[in-house]
Amino acid sequence: MRRKEIILFMTFGRGIKLDASDDGDKHLAKKLYSTINKIYPNKVVFFASNISKQTIPYIEVI
Repeated sequence: MRRKEIILFMTFGRGIKLDASDDGDKHLAKKLYSTINKIYPNKVVFFASNISKQTIPYIEVI
């Protein structure tokens, strides 16, 4: 039996603190990855601001 196609549409943001450090980005990336790992989608589509998009490379490394 073939697995169903699952696409995860994920919104996220870093909040109002604009001077967030790399540690903050890495922590957020770990939490986002945990969610992605539980759902185990075939594809993930992120909706984020330009500032929040800096977190995505950390997710790809995990």
